[in-house]
Amino acid sequence: FPVTIAEMGDEFARQVYQVKRAKKQAGEAINEAAKALKGERVDVNPVVNRFLSSVEEDLGVKITPTNQGVTVVFKGSDLEGNTPEIRSAQGVLKNLIDRMYNTRTLSAYDVHRLKTYIDTQASYGSQMGGLKGNTDRIVKGLRHDLDTILDDNFESYRVANQSYAETKNALD
Repeated sequence: FPVTIAEMGDEFARQVYQVKRAKKQAGEAINEAAKALKGERVDVNPVVNRFLSSVEEDLGVKITPTNQGVTVVFKGSDLEGNTPEIRSAQGVLKNLIDRMYNTRTLSAYDVHRLKTYIDTQASYGSQMGGLKGNTDRIVKGLRHDLDTILDDNFESYRVANQSYAETKNALD
């Protein structure tokens, strides 16, 4: 062989490093594009209503707006109980719904922040079964729909987001 295995490994490591660097730059570009969305209006009502309906219909969770925010009731739902998996799924939904109801004005930047908040709450990877998996699928559906709204309405956000997705896919 004109090239040694070690040289091939070094070249592969260099390429991975370059893609990781490009991913980091794309992530920074998303953040910059998102900051430019402060004060920009975007209608997320259809997406949020679809999410809330899915939580109520698919999981049986009752959501009631109140003067103080929102009440989320798990009694009688698929998420009733006290196992670690159920408590985790309850926490994700309660935190997300509370955050959505407690955001006074929802700018496109707030939508981006909600999307990144979902990334910190939902589980990713092969563990997608059971109640936590069902909850994560519904939550990730909301994230996808929010991302689509931002991509469809703001070109700079879409371009930065697309670059990030390409580098992430290359690394995966």
